[in-house]
Amino acid sequence: MISVPGKVFIFGEYSVMNGGEALIAAVQPGFDCGWSNTTRIHPDSPAGKFLIENGTQVFTKVSGGLGSGFGSSTAELIAANDYLDHPWSIEKLWNWYREHFSPASGADLAVQSASRKMGAGTYHFQIHQPHFRLNQVIIPTEFKKNCFVFHTHVTQKIPTYSDLENKKEQAVDVAHADLHIHRWLKSFDPTLLSAWADYLAKQGYESLFAHEVRKSFASIPGVIGVKGCGAGLNDVFLVCVDQTFPEKIQRAMSEVAVKYNLNPVGSLLDHV
Repeated sequence: MISVPGKVFIFGEYSVMNGGEALIAAVQPGFDCGWSNTTRIHPDSPAGKFLIENGTQVFTKVSGGLGSGFGSSTAELIAANDYLDHPWSIEKLWNWYREHFSPASGADLAVQSASRKMGAGTYHFQIHQPHFRLNQVIIPTEFKKNCFVFHTHVTQKIPTYSDLENKKEQAVDVAHADLHIHRWLKSFDPTLLSAWADYLAKQGYESLFAHEVRKSFASIPGVIGVKGCGAGLNDVFLVCVDQTFPEKIQRAMSEVAVKYNLNPVGSLLDHV
């Protein structure tokens, strides 16, 4: 049994596929991953393809963590690599993944792999072909304390592979995307989350469900930044508040969560 941290994209889930940068939080609790010789993993999944190419198809069982949408399939691939007699390096596994699942960036794979040793936290990911670079970012405690995390119910989750197959009409402007990241790294301004989500929505990358949820959170007085994360900006929602009226804001956020069947999992500070 091994443990693999989960992940939350803060910025860059679409621009990174075109060579842009990304900011990803490696979160705890991690996924518990184990193996069994009695059940086979799906052969078309990343872990399934990887194991078949390496002459086995042992079942990889993933449980725990914060749930689907926080990087469970990536944790599965990392566990599959650990199963080998001679596990691959992170970089070799990352290159294999990008080759087999283009246009996926593998940023989540890199962060979840590296954070097993480096620890939970936020990572600045950059591609320097054929390599990648990771730098850990120290986020102010106040930001993490006032940024709340909501998990979408599994019935609303958009599978990453289907989102990758859905060709978008508008390409993300990588320079514009990276500028958001650099601005946020200097200021940690919560309103940049909303600005980035608005941009992606205009480009057709935000699902209708995610858009409705985001606007509902944003309409609450005291909420100053909202962004969905993952495929369709649909897996996880980050909601930043100013804490002027904490109880009133919390009640209103709870009402939105109930309306859209979201699971509140605490603040970013609880998991990073």
